Amino acid sequence: MATTVLFPTTRGPGDVATAPQSSRQFMARVKAALRSIGMPAAELAGITGHSLRAGAATDYLEMDLPESFVHTQCGWAGESLRIYHRPQ
Repeated sequence: MATTVLFPTTRGPGDVATAPQSSRQFMARVKAALRSIGMPAAELAGITGHSLRAGAATDYLEMDLPESFVHTQCGWAGESLRIYHRPQ
């Protein structure tokens, strides 16, 4: 069982907490990274936590991972995750 937090809260370089980032903190960092690589503001405005969950569900389902895994990793309940199977 993992004992480290995947996306920990940071207070500065080398100062990492054991608590996970809040959803708000995580999305702020994702948007800052996307902004830094030049994503246009209009596209950036459409990026949400839901976008990431839907994309992850699509990727996991494309890898033929069990739906139970996708439910756990992406926080989906019930059959609704199947609508996010959008192969490219």
